[in-house]
Amino acid sequence: MKNSGVVFAVCVFFLLFPAFAGAADVKALLGEANTLFRSADKDFMSGKFDTAWESVQKAKETISLAKEADPSNSRSNAGSINLRKK
Repeated sequence: MKNSGVVFAVCVFFLLFPAFAGAADVKALLGEANTLFRSADKDFMSGKFDTAWESVQKAKETISLAKEADPSNSRSNAGSINLRKK
């Protein structure tokens, strides 16, 4: 009986482990997007408009990856980004 409890605990751990790994990936992706937005801000203020725009586009793609990785994450779904170059 003792062994079945241990086996059950191990099974539950391995079933839940991917959820923890996915959350870490989303957090890393959102951190990367934040860094890209900050870089875009610096470039924009320095007059490097094309470089800033490229950073914003990369950040947008990174946020899309985070949304795909965990659609229920409230941080990745905080708002919709709709940026168009005019």
